[in-house]
Amino acid sequence: EIWTDVPGLFSADPRLVPDARLLEELGYAEALEMAASGAKVVHPSCIRAAAATGTTIIIRDTSRPLLTGTRIRQQVKAHDGVKNITCQKDMLVLLLQKLDNRREVGFLASVFEIFRKRGVSVDLVATSETTTTLALSRPVNLLDDSALAGLVEDLQEHCMVVVHADCVCVNLVGTSVRTALAKLPSAMGYFTHRPLLMLSQSANDLCLSLLMQAGDHELLIQQLHRELIAEADSAASQKFGPTWQDLQRWE
Repeated sequence: EIWTDVPGLFSADPRLVPDARLLEELGYAEALEMAASGAKVVHPSCIRAAAATGTTIIIRDTSRPLLTGTRIRQQVKAHDGVKNITCQKDMLVLLLQKLDNRREVGFLASVFEIFRKRGVSVDLVATSETTTTLALSRPVNLLDDSALAGLVEDLQEHCMVVVHADCVCVNLVGTSVRTALAKLPSAMGYFTHRPLLMLSQSANDLCLSLLMQAGDHELLIQQLHRELIAEADSAASQKFGPTWQDLQRWE
């Protein structure tokens, strides 16, 4: 049991989305993806340890102990679709530009050897004919300006480097998250006049990530939550608990 100052995990950050819904029950894989993608209530290492031993995790509110909270366990009825929208801040995006880099044997190996030597982990990768896009977290990697300058200098021995220093990654998390793609057209209007640096879907179909410049990204999160969760049909809505606003009225 984890007793904290919130009733559990929600479909979004309630400070940003007041009608975020409580997630009453989750499987280990979904919960781990949420924790790794920005949800702060449970640490990923805690979920991994619980999954390894089949231990149920129960998150409860210390000030309101009668609330159901969130239960994370192995046997959970699967509900396809987005359950959680998170945001990772202080992301760094590097564009590694080199003509015909996909046909140069060993290019990515030499690039990732630099990251290995400097102890830097990479969150997302995308490649094209001339550009490899890498996204990483500055706080997680303890990358101050001096460390970043050294990393870029090493990379420039292999390619031209363009740095986008102030970025965020908005993550849609849920089982068969690809099903959300059909519901995104109106929300994607957000990028009509704003660059989308990367769109990435995890191989396990649990996370869809949108990487962009920081700024008014909170508007996108609110719109995505409204279209994918708040306005879900009655059948899809059954996988969610009460809203944050409703819980604030619970005495």
